[in-house]
Amino acid sequence: IIWLGMIEMKKIKVLQVIPKFGITDGISHYLMNYYLHCDLSVLQIDFFLITEGDNKDFYNLVNENNGNIYILKNVKSEFLYTMNQIKEVMKNGNYDVVHCHVVNAAPPFLYYAKKYGVKVRIIHSHATKTADKKWKEVRNDLIKPLAFYLSNRYLACSKLAGDFLFGKRKYDILPVAIDLKPYLYNEALREKYRNKYNLKNKFVVASIGRLCLQKNPYFALKVIKSLIDIVPNTMFIWIGNGELLDDIKKEIDSLDLEKNVLLLGAIKNISEIYNAIDVILMPSLYEGLPQIGIEVQANGLGIIASDTVTREMDISGNVKFISLKEKPEIWAKTILSLFLDKKSNRNVDYFTKITEAGFNIQVESTRIIELYRGYLK
Repeated sequence: IIWLGMIEMKKIKVLQVIPKFGITDGISHYLMNYYLHCDLSVLQIDFFLITEGDNKDFYNLVNENNGNIYILKNVKSEFLYTMNQIKEVMKNGNYDVVHCHVVNAAPPFLYYAKKYGVKVRIIHSHATKTADKKWKEVRNDLIKPLAFYLSNRYLACSKLAGDFLFGKRKYDILPVAIDLKPYLYNEALREKYRNKYNLKNKFVVASIGRLCLQKNPYFALKVIKSLIDIVPNTMFIWIGNGELLDDIKKEIDSLDLEKNVLLLGAIKNISEIYNAIDVILMPSLYEGLPQIGIEVQANGLGIIASDTVTREMDISGNVKFISLKEKPEIWAKTILSLFLDKKSNRNVDYFTKITEAGFNIQVESTRIIELYRGYLK
């Protein structure tokens, strides 16, 4: 409780339900940008993770701010224990808001939140598809109506993601805002990482994200194969781990790309490595509004993205959208033409452009508090 003169102000107590704290997990990075920059004297934020994840920095940050972190037990092997775990957190947490970022896992969280009097129960849309695989999509489509019934507020990271999940239901947008300064172009860092990874005199294309079907890595490799036919000194970097890692290594071998591909895994200094890259390749099957897209535009990079990605991502004018129905050769030619068109534009003032578009966390950080306060009235 905070005392302002004679006015007693109670902290808004919030439970965030997210997939995990992951080094390359978009949802946790999106949310932690707000956590880092919002006024924590107004909010008490706890986290319930579906799986643990590998970003220890996020764990440390929450612990430093006296937040609680709960990790879900294995649902398949310990179903009853898991349901009781959720129940106890909701029963004893005295939360004002439960903010769920995982729609397919939402019902038990929202059910117990409603049962134990949590006033605001939010579903948050982060994508334009509910799953990679058809059977999971069918399952999640069956879960959605129950999640809608148990919730009473809707949020999205973009208009496309909101329209997809909520249709005609009223929703608000919490923008994918970032701290821009670490992502601004730095020539010295470009030199450092191009030396470190032997990228001098190379044309460097990169994809960032989990190695999973959603990110379409098999198609990315076909595009790179075609690009090498045009620009033999091409190097392709994939930043991120995932369930397809072993299969992608085999695909790299079968396409004879061993000398042209670097798999860097999940790395923390990603903002620095952006400086060494020339173009970003984003052939995703679906997205909401990927934070990576904002970060790399702050760095002055151009992006070749599939037309499944929302046009809202194009802030800088350096994004080209292509249909996944187009052949890899067309994607490869578009990568080269985009690079040549904007080669001299790396030092443009993208800070101002992105701030004016509403994606600077220094400006937007109060938005999350304003939304919660509005919902609680």
